[in-house]
Amino acid sequence: MDVKQIEIKLNEMLEADVQKRNELIEKGTLFNGYHPEMEEIHVSNSKQLDQIINEFGYPTKSRAGKVAATAAWTIVMH
Repeated sequence: MDVKQIEIKLNEMLEADVQKRNELIEKGTLFNGYHPEMEEIHVSNSKQLDQIINEFGYPTKSRAGKVAATAAWTIVMH
């Protein structure tokens, strides 16, 4: 995987998280415990980020660019 592919993948992962979060907020169900749909996104993103780290290393700003590094850090926090 090259740097551009990593940036694209991390952005897709983050966008999936944001979209699901917004969907659950609109339904009024996000804050009723840890929503299973949100957990599913987080588990999937965690596995994918782990694969990226194993193949590429952690996507830091100097290694993968600001956009990818920011997306990776947000995924870690979630």
